[in-house]
Amino acid sequence: MGEDDARDGFARLGGHLALDFANTVDWRRRDCPVELLPSYERFLAWAQGAGLVDGRGAEALQRRANERPVEARTALARAWELREAIYGTATAVTRGEIPPPAALETLGTAARAAARQRDLVYRAGRFDWAWPALTADLAAPLARTASEAVALLLSPDVRRIRQCADDACGWLFLDRSRNHSRRWCSMSACGNRAKGRRFRARRSSPSAAG
Repeated sequence: MGEDDARDGFARLGGHLALDFANTVDWRRRDCPVELLPSYERFLAWAQGAGLVDGRGAEALQRRANERPVEARTALARAWELREAIYGTATAVTRGEIPPPAALETLGTAARAAARQRDLVYRAGRFDWAWPALTADLAAPLARTASEAVALLLSPDVRRIRQCADDACGWLFLDRSRNHSRRWCSMSACGNRAKGRRFRARRSSPSAAG
């Protein structure tokens, strides 16, 4: 688990939007993981920090969420479902396993819905996808998240997806190191904890005592 981002309280260490979204649960390998998106407000804060919605759009969505709490809870549940589908699929990739069918179905359904919302545009000398301004749909930020997740899985970068080697962390990241040897989501957090454990183990070993 890495340090929090000073702006919105989320560490963004995955190197990709979809992996950062999957990492919105802390200490996944512990018996009691920590939910970092416990409310629609926090989900919206994450989406704004990720560039999926601007300040004005976030304010509009939050007003609607305040007015329609049931709708907000439904949107949050959809966010959790998509996040877990991304996490389950990506972790299967890191282990060389077949992704869970339910996770693939969730991702595929979300990506198909997203594809109907974007438009192909040409600007600044290149082609790109343009996403419409957020509407009254409280789950609107999930469209681009799903699209980005599928784009990652279809790209050569899928082979660079790794899981933090810390026994309790479980966060995902893209290994862009020169020799593909990155092991930790954050060397200053999980990496240093591992170094500390190894140091204490050496100090307490019989050979060290002798």
